[in-house]
Amino acid sequence: MKTSTLKDALTNRPPATPPEAPPPAAPIPAPVKEISEFFADMIAGIEIEAVVGGALQRIRFNPGTDPTQVKMYLQALDPTAKVRDDFPSRNFGNAKNTKTARAMTIIIKSGNSGTFVDLVCVNGKDLTISVSKKRTETFPADLTALNKLSPSHLEMIQNAWRDKTPVTVSLRESEQFGVAYWTTEDGRGFFMDSLTAEPPAPIEKEAVA
Repeated sequence: MKTSTLKDALTNRPPATPPEAPPPAAPIPAPVKEISEFFADMIAGIEIEAVVGGALQRIRFNPGTDPTQVKMYLQALDPTAKVRDDFPSRNFGNAKNTKTARAMTIIIKSGNSGTFVDLVCVNGKDLTISVSKKRTETFPADLTALNKLSPSHLEMIQNAWRDKTPVTVSLRESEQFGVAYWTTEDGRGFFMDSLTAEPPAPIEKEAVA
């Protein structure tokens, strides 16, 4: 029997397969400067509120101004220039801007178009606090967590969701709870932020002129 040698193995080895072609190179992105100039040409103008020279001003820049450089331009004029760097906050759910009222009555309007909740409260005056659509979805569970309402009243509220029927629940004094709420900018609308088990102390109602 012939013994295979290293020379035989090297001589009889299969031909090497050619290497796979490298993947096509990714396209080289356009220089940042060209991109900036392209979009700057699309801008019809920029208007910004800023404090420059110690005065709040509304400043308008000409078409083609690069928006990323606006702050730099202003601070070149005045190193202490200030610009707004975020969106103004609304009072949606902002706890630090809320007040608390005592819930007296729960009004649930439920039907094919959805379920809507109003809380008749008192906080120096009578006011109706609306519950947003998002908070309405968890309202029965939020009420149950307070451990304030009687089983019969909780059942009435849960049935309103199940049967799609309107319900009005007048709370006994022992069932009354606190409602943290915020007010719309025009002062006419009131919206629930959260519920608290302990209501605020009664406040004498404001005299009606």
